[in-house]
Amino acid sequence: MLLRSIVQAAGWLGGPLLQACLLMSCAGFLTYYYVGSIAAFSLKDFAFVGVVGASVLIHRLRLKSYIEHDPTVRLLETATPAYDLDSLEYYQGARVRLGEDEVIAVLFFGTWCKSSRVALREFQKVFDQYGGAVKFVAVTQEDKTELDNYAVHGTKASYFTPLQEFRFGIATESGALTKGYQLAHGISTVPHVYLIGRDDSIFWHGHPLGKFEDATRRTLAYDFDRAAKKKAA
Repeated sequence: MLLRSIVQAAGWLGGPLLQACLLMSCAGFLTYYYVGSIAAFSLKDFAFVGVVGASVLIHRLRLKSYIEHDPTVRLLETATPAYDLDSLEYYQGARVRLGEDEVIAVLFFGTWCKSSRVALREFQKVFDQYGGAVKFVAVTQEDKTELDNYAVHGTKASYFTPLQEFRFGIATESGALTKGYQLAHGISTVPHVYLIGRDDSIFWHGHPLGKFEDATRRTLAYDFDRAAKKKAA
């Protein structure tokens, strides 16, 4: 409770550096209280105080960046057009299309891949948070029979989750779409997720377990209307 009050006060008084200094001072005082004098500080005591300050500074700088993202700046400098999604065959969920002025998240995955199975869970978490504003579809080169077999024979695989438990769309394709997206961005592995902006361009891409949630929020915050007017002017 005391530490929370100190952090809040620091937020009112200044930025990340001040917050780090205040928390580091608090750590130093507590260490002094238990040790008895600064002269009695060991190397570990000084290291503890320093680590507290560094940890708070790094965390607050990241949080500051998260909050203060400029909605007029794209996450990728180049607006690469997204490939059409009409060729997808849906295993479950509603069809997702370009050209409807919506943000779309496309995850390329394979049920045979452990990282992909973890990524599907993360995809669901972001869907739970942004599904009302973003269209989600997970795409695999496996056919529908293979996906049915996964439900039967994949139960012992690590991070197995029945596909029917996911509330986003899941679709299959021949491999042409995956190749188009991946090669265009120098990617050769799955899982990989792409965020398509309202202008039907790739706004961000990366590993689902990295900055996907943050990138989704920033894609929604971006002023596509302003960018379109500026381009037309």
